[in-house]
Amino acid sequence: MMEPLWDIEYSLEARNYLYDSYPYTEAALIAIEELRFDQDAIPPHGCTQLETDVYLCELMGHFVVYRCIPDAKPKPMLWIAIVKPMD
Repeated sequence: MMEPLWDIEYSLEARNYLYDSYPYTEAALIAIEELRFDQDAIPPHGCTQLETDVYLCELMGHFVVYRCIPDAKPKPMLWIAIVKPMD
């Protein structure tokens, strides 16, 4: 199995939503976790850069706002700030 290129952390709000709304959020959680394996951590479609290293993406029926922190140690990190349903 391929080693993730990014570590990942969730805000309390994002983590609570993803786990409290499971299994509804399962596909979104998997899509978020898959970003860890992408060199740029940006999905191919439905993503807008809001500011330097901050992105708004549409993943599996959810809006996801996250920050890429490429200089985090020991490994670059994705900080998932917000996950909200699109409907």
